[in-house]
Amino acid sequence: MFEQDVEEKRRETAQRMADLGRRLKSGDVMHDRDLRCYGGINFDGATLSEALKLRGFEVCPLPWEDPLHSKTDPTVKQAKLEEMRVKALHAFDQLPKPVVLVCSAGIDRSAPAAAFIFETLRARGTI
Repeated sequence: MFEQDVEEKRRETAQRMADLGRRLKSGDVMHDRDLRCYGGINFDGATLSEALKLRGFEVCPLPWEDPLHSKTDPTVKQAKLEEMRVKALHAFDQLPKPVVLVCSAGIDRSAPAAAFIFETLRARGTI
């Protein structure tokens, strides 16, 4: 009986992952170049987005090309940074906690977004 239960759970999980795979594109979380950084990690056959969802996280895609890979004018990059920080703050406010920020390098995008969220929460007096 136990082995049947385990096998049924395995089939249910595989079906959920297949269903998610049909509904999601692997690039829905971050820029395509960044997703390649996670290609060698085994998420039990799931994409990064699917793996997060299967573990109970809601996924709020904010794809944003790493500024270091872009030849865009610095003022345009700064405007994009400011736009994405506001979007990240809005997502943080709306998502259930805890919130996980995912970025391939964790320097030029997630760190400024996290700092902006922290400073905003501190200014609001919520931390």
